[in-house]
Amino acid sequence: MQYRFPSTFIFGVATSSYQIEGAEFDDGATASIWSMFSRLDGTISDHSTGLTACDHYHRYNEDVALMSELGVQAYRFSLSWSRIWPDTSGVPNPDGVAFYRNLLIALKDAGIRPVITLFHWDLPLYLHEKGGWTSPHIPEEFATYAENTVALFNDLCDEYITLNEPWVFMHKGYLTGEHAPGIADRKATGHAYVNILKSHRLAMQRLRARYPEHRFSIACNLAYVTSSSDRPADLAATQRQHAYQNELFLDPWLLGRVPLVAYSLFPEQTTELAKLDGSPPIQHNMVCINYYSKCIIRHETGGFLDSAFEDPRGPVTSMNWEVSSKGFAHILRWVHDRYSTPIWVTENGSAYPDTVVDGKIIDSERTEYLQSHLGALNDAIDDGVDVEAYFAWSLLDNFEWECGYDRRFGLVHVDFETQKRTIKQSGRLYSDVVRSQESLIEKI
Repeated sequence: MQYRFPSTFIFGVATSSYQIEGAEFDDGATASIWSMFSRLDGTISDHSTGLTACDHYHRYNEDVALMSELGVQAYRFSLSWSRIWPDTSGVPNPDGVAFYRNLLIALKDAGIRPVITLFHWDLPLYLHEKGGWTSPHIPEEFATYAENTVALFNDLCDEYITLNEPWVFMHKGYLTGEHAPGIADRKATGHAYVNILKSHRLAMQRLRARYPEHRFSIACNLAYVTSSSDRPADLAATQRQHAYQNELFLDPWLLGRVPLVAYSLFPEQTTELAKLDGSPPIQHNMVCINYYSKCIIRHETGGFLDSAFEDPRGPVTSMNWEVSSKGFAHILRWVHDRYSTPIWVTENGSAYPDTVVDGKIIDSERTEYLQSHLGALNDAIDDGVDVEAYFAWSLLDNFEWECGYDRRFGLVHVDFETQKRTIKQSGRLYSDVVRSQESLIEKI
């Protein structure tokens, strides 16, 4: 398959701190909610934790060298809040700061552009014990964390994402309890939703005022939500699910309006939501989206949002997520038309088992997924959608949250017994795409 991306297009890879770093309590780092949650009975399918993960904390130079070998131009990674700020004293941990500064210097030396995510789900346990995202104090705590943390790294990094996938850590962390901190309470979820809205808004106000030369955004996970039929009830249920999945956070921040579905889900928060409704839109340098799958919705009285998920009708990944590059193109167009802001795809990838043949890692299904989604991306750009960057998820096989180490998303295979890294067939394909675009640019 031939691709032709704009000459300024950015190709990157992405990871997150708890999933790859390991060294969970080394050099002054303290516990996060995932440290606690992963050690509770029945929370992680293979009973694992992030204690060692990919040992990136000690092997970051090796991983930067892998990125150089792949030829990627950018690396999106997250910071461990409790590694940098291990307690409430306001004094940063010098070893934690040194780790990230050394990583940033290694990336700079390799000519790889860093993109820092300030929060990717691993809230410090000491903040959870004070209420976490349900606490009325968390907006101030997060905004202070964001401002003080960017101050530590702003000379080495120009681009930051405040929160990764707020829908996931709200929905799975507070509504269903599948993720840390493992709460399953709708009222608590309503508090978390309001506080997340306030946290990003306050952080962006401070960051943009203090660092006007830097670029800031938010990363939201979006899904292609389709109806099981043309029946009015199914179509209405699909629209409710689409609003909950795709508009719940982006609309308040980018359009200044709270979706009606939030009022129906969180009636106890009506007064707070009304105060936020009509707030001025926040200026973002780009809107960052993470896309993996489609879902099919039908009406079901008494179900969540009076809706239910149908079984997938096409190929699925190891996560049982339906593969749909068409859905990817649809979401890109929808974001472009609705928000009129340049788009960064900050995560896109798939989990499949790997096959080892003569020492090579063969992952044909992941390779095909990557090809089809890069093709859909290329077509969307050709059709006028303003996409500036694409980050493949993930650089490495890693700790995949409640699935432990049983699901592999990496372009690079990790043997978790030996920590040996091996670039997969999909990683070679991605490298070829990146380098082929560089060759095209050189010919222009």
